[in-house]
Amino acid sequence: MAPRKPATSNVQAPARELNPGLSSLAAQARARRANTASAPANSMATGLITEPTKEERKMPDFWVNVGYTIKHPETGEDVFISLPVGINIDTMQERKLNASDPLVNQINSARNHLLNMLRDEATAMDAGTSVVLDFLEVQLLRRTEEGKGLLDANANPFILPALKFEDE
Repeated sequence: MAPRKPATSNVQAPARELNPGLSSLAAQARARRANTASAPANSMATGLITEPTKEERKMPDFWVNVGYTIKHPETGEDVFISLPVGINIDTMQERKLNASDPLVNQINSARNHLLNMLRDEATAMDAGTSVVLDFLEVQLLRRTEEGKGLLDANANPFILPALKFEDE
């Protein structure tokens, strides 16, 4: 049997221009950016997802800073040196507890408990104050390179040999 050829059509789709007065693609792209710059954030009308403006962004009330304390060389006072950005716990979402593995649900429940405990403590604090949390640890993580955790399919003990096709 001969291989099938893809269907072709002699009908040419009409060229679409965003604005006939703008001839270059660069000019059209500039016009699109200018038209969407004033659109509301996450606009459903344009289908674009945009960052909220500074006015739309809520400044967090509670956050966790990671850093260390050092003595000021001249005054001897403690100075906390933190990472440039804190971890916002105001809007952090709780983990869902819908995993089929009970252990995963227990770990996620403990994560949610820690988040709520931090929020409760922050709510009880006076504005502008901070407290050192000696019971927390800081972990530095690096993502596993893609494919590094995978096994060769022939060496995987969980693949049944009977599940192979006869051609293999």
